[in-house]
Amino acid sequence: MVGVSLLRSEIPERLIIQQNLQHWLVRRSGQAAEEIRFLWRVRRALLPVWYHNELSVFEWGNKDRHNRLPCGAYLMQEELKSGCWQNSEPVEVPANFGLANHVWFHVVGGFRGILLRDRHGNAHVYLLMQPASHYYQVMTRSKRMPLFIGPGI
Repeated sequence: MVGVSLLRSEIPERLIIQQNLQHWLVRRSGQAAEEIRFLWRVRRALLPVWYHNELSVFEWGNKDRHNRLPCGAYLMQEELKSGCWQNSEPVEVPANFGLANHVWFHVVGGFRGILLRDRHGNAHVYLLMQPASHYYQVMTRSKRMPLFIGPGI
């Protein structure tokens, strides 16, 4: 998973301005509504997150190899179950679309994730992943898929 898209109408205007998200606005071909695309490949990758009943935007994963947090955009669910990250907090990542291997797919409800804090107390959000279903694997050519909040693909 390298991208999450959320309709602009689902993000409070104050959050768009505060996080300077207006530069990430796009209009999908044939659609009237604008959406904001959160992409892992950008320098400062961010994700929208429901945290303590409030929509916030946090840093997506970790790109700093000198940080004690795991490098990358996601963690496998088994890794979390093994107790490696005991101080993690569950979060929900709202999404209308997800991006994996250049394939955008429709999402209902969003994804499950976890929030970890670095040594300075800054929040980093990781998507939780699991082995891909056959359909997801054929569609995206990926062996991992996110944990869906709503109905999966």
